[in-house]
Order: sequence, then C-alpha cells, then structure tokens
Amino acid sequence: MELVAVRAAAPAGLDGGAGRLAKAAQLTLVELESSEGICGSGAARGSASLVAEIEQHLGPTVIGSDPTLIQSVIARLRPIASLPALRAIELALWDLVGKAAQLPLYRLWGGYRDRVRCFRTIEPDEPAAELAAHARALADLGVHGIVVALTSSDLDGRLDGMQAARAIIGDEASLAIDWRPTTRAELAPERALPMLHELSELGIGWLEAPWSASQCRELREAGRGTAIPPLAGPEQRAAAAVPLALMQVDCYDILRPSAESFTMLTLWQAAALAESAGAAFMPPAASDGISLIASLHLAAAVPNCEWLELPVEPGEPIALLPDIPSIERDGSIRAPDGPGLGIELPRELFPDLSMSGPR
Repeated sequence: MELVAVRAAAPAGLDGGAGRLAKAAQLTLVELESSEGICGSGAARGSASLVAEIEQHLGPTVIGSDPTLIQSVIARLRPIASLPALRAIELALWDLVGKAAQLPLYRLWGGYRDRVRCFRTIEPDEPAAELAAHARALADLGVHGIVVALTSSDLDGRLDGMQAARAIIGDEASLAIDWRPTTRAELAPERALPMLHELSELGIGWLEAPWSASQCRELREAGRGTAIPPLAGPEQRAAAAVPLALMQVDCYDILRPSAESFTMLTLWQAAALAESAGAAFMPPAASDGISLIASLHLAAAVPNCEWLELPVEPGEPIALLPDIPSIERDGSIRAPDGPGLGIELPRELFPDLSMSGPR
C-alpha cells in the first residue's frame, strides 16, 4: 500500500445551519488516499497558505510513501513542514491506517478504556451570581466535571458561587479551578496558599494555574503538610511537549499539552512520560471536531487521562463534526468504534480539492 493522493482545502461558508456543522473559520481539511482506495482525513488551523503548503510542497514528498510507516513519513516532513501541516497530515495518516486495520484509533494505540469522562469550563465573563445555576444545568446534561475560571477581579464572588454550586450539585460532579491571576505576584506561594486552603474545603478536583515549574515546587514546599488540590500545569501550546513533560512531571500532578500544538505521536510520548512519574495527562479543549475526536481516542488509549475537556456546551455544534458525541449517564463520552477516527466528513466539504497524485 502506498499514498497516491494528497488533497487539501479551506472550506468556506460553513455555519450552524449546515446540518450540525459549525463555522469552520481558518481551518484546513486534508485528505490522503492510498493505492487501495482508503482515505484518511485530518485538519489544522490555517487557510490558503496552508493548503498551498500541503498540496504543492508536502504532497509530492509523501506520494509513494507507505502510510503505515507513520513515524518515517513524519520524520521526513518535520524539517520542511509547518506544525499545522504536520499535524493535519499525521492525523490523516492515522485515520487511514486505522481504516486499513479496521480498528478505531484508541484500540490501535493500545486501548485502555472505551469512554472518557468530560468536563466543561465556565468562563470568567459569566456573572458570579449565575455560576451555580450554570453548574446545575451542566450537571443535568450529564457533565460530571465542572471547571470554574477565576480571576482576581471577582474572586470572592466566584468562590461564593462555587460554594453555592457545590451545595446544589452535591457530590455528583467534580469541581475544579482554572486560576487566571491578573499579575504574576498573585502566584507567589505566600499569596496563593490561603486560597488553596479555602478551595480544599470545597473538595476541588484539581487547580490549573500559570505557575512555572519552579513556582510550583516552591508552592509545594511552602504548603508541605497542608491540604493542596492536585496542581495542573498551564496549557502547553508553543514548545516541545516531551521536553516539557520531562521538566514538569516532578512538580505538576497534571500535564496539559495541547492536542492542536503537537503531533499525536508526541502527545502519546508525553502521556507515557507523565504516567511513569505518576502524573495525569489532560489536553486542553480542541477547537474543531477532528481534533476533538483525536483527543478522545488518545484519552481512551492511555491509562492516565481520565478527563476530556468539552470546547462547547453540550448540544452545541463544533466545526467539522457532523455528529457530536452524546454524553453517557455516567458523565462520559464514548470513543467512536468505527475504524480510524470513526467519523466521516460530508463529501460536500471537498468540492474544489485538487490532486497531488493519481486517483
């Protein structure tokens, strides 16, 4: 089997009224086709320039390659490809190989579970008075993980809202914090510890904050012997995930490399490194349907990823995903059981795709 075609397009005009497809601004779709007629799909942020890069520059490089040798193909592309192009092609390769093997990606990657619990973040622009009602609504929709974004501008009010939310939802949902301080001084251990102690009384599942690795170590040392919620590192979007994992597993309880900033191979390696140090792995929310489903497969494949972040409210559409996964009664989302990514993009998304090889 070899690759015979590489096609790319930046679709326009998609909106919430086109089935269940949301607006796909600044997204490029990639489709790879094998000599056996099997196609794999991927997506990444970018538009016209990314389409040109994939079709004109990278396509001729991979035509004729064995798509099952994914690491070999990626190693050849890495020196010459932008990260978005590399991610899109890699996702399409995995989708193609999964279809060829007749296995969903989470099983192809080792398989640990077939579903993952989901959580949703309540953003700081939502009034504190409405926080408890929103948490209740999410819990009623089956979301068992609720993260509240906190800023210093209304910290007391939102902490009161969290206490009200805990009283309303009881123990049926996990509450967590995304702490977004206004100044770096607020991250100093002597200022952060009192808040952490207050949060621990609410049974916080984890706390995410933009602490550096050294600040996190200082915080742990200062809080030694006291109750501190599990600490999640900041979202990693612009550096090498594996070196970061090596540096951070000794200070953070949870690593958060973005599924949209690294290849799936790199994310899998980062998850393995985190697991070896007893740390959890929890990528941030993906902004398009293909990346969300890829994150779901990865979360189901590794033993230390128990939560998947929802980028939209339950029932809302997300770009490029025709069928939004439903939430199970236990608050989890089941990974697709179809081969590859387990989703099929409507062919109308590819009306003007050119060919980089014979069909």
